[in-house]
Amino acid sequence: MPENEQKMNWLLADLDLHLARQAPRFALCVGLDQYGIKGVPELTGCADDARQVGARLKKLGFHLKVLTDQQATLESVATALGQIGRLADSVGSTIVYFHSGHGFRGEFDRRLLVDAEWDHRQESLVLFNGLFADDALASVVSKWPRRATAAILVDACHGGGLGPDLMRRDGPTLFVGSSEEDATSMVASNLRAGGYLSSFFRTALDEIIAARGAGHDAIVGVGDLEDALLANWPAICCHHESMYLSDGRPTRGRQWPTVYRTARRELPLI
Repeated sequence: MPENEQKMNWLLADLDLHLARQAPRFALCVGLDQYGIKGVPELTGCADDARQVGARLKKLGFHLKVLTDQQATLESVATALGQIGRLADSVGSTIVYFHSGHGFRGEFDRRLLVDAEWDHRQESLVLFNGLFADDALASVVSKWPRRATAAILVDACHGGGLGPDLMRRDGPTLFVGSSEEDATSMVASNLRAGGYLSSFFRTALDEIIAARGAGHDAIVGVGDLEDALLANWPAICCHHESMYLSDGRPTRGRQWPTVYRTARRELPLI
C-alpha cells in the first residue's frame, strides 16, 4: 500500500473514532421488584439491576433515565422510550434499553397473525400497572431514528419472544433476551443480581470502565458487547431450573439467551 494511502486510512480511522466518541448516547434502564397488579409475585434484585447498570452507563457518558417499581408504569416507560428516540436523532447516536423484571407469555390464540406471532402467542413485559405487549413496544421502538444504533437487553421470562417484533425497527439493532420465548429466566441470586443477563451486562460494563481508566479508550462495538454478554453463559448457566412451556407441559432445561442482530459488529456502541 502506498505511504500516502496508508496515512489517509489512518486519518479516516482517527476521524471515525473521534466522531464515535462525540456521538450522543442515551439509555433507559427499567427494573421492577414490586408490582401493582394483583397476583404478580415480587422479585428480588431487578430494581437494583436497573440502578447498577444505569450507574455504569452514566460513567461511560450516557444520558440516563432509570425507572423502578412504581415509577415503571406503561405510560412512563412508553414516554421515556419515545423521548430517547427523539433525542438520538443524529448520526452515530446510541440507544440502550435495559429491562429487568417479570415477562409474560399469553395463551395460544389462532387469531394472532402467523407472521407477527409464529406460535400464536404474545409475549409481554410486566410493568407496574399492566402488560407492555411486544407489538406495542415494537410500535414505540420503530419510531427511533434509523441513524441511531440500538441495543435492547431484556432480562425477563420469555424475553426472547419480544425479539422478532423489535427487530422490525428500520435501523441497526442488537437484541438480547435472557431466555427463549418458551422458557423462564431464573433469578441470579448466586451472582447477586436479578438475572443472569443483568449480571453479565454489569460485568461487561465494569471491564469497559476499568479499561478506560487504564488509558484504553477504544470504542466498544456491537459485536464486542455481544461477545462479552455470551462469553460465560455456558459455564455459569448450567443449572437445570428453567422451565420450558412450549407444549403446555413444563419441562426442565438449561436457560439459553436469544440474540438477534441487524447491526454490523463493528458499529460503535459504547
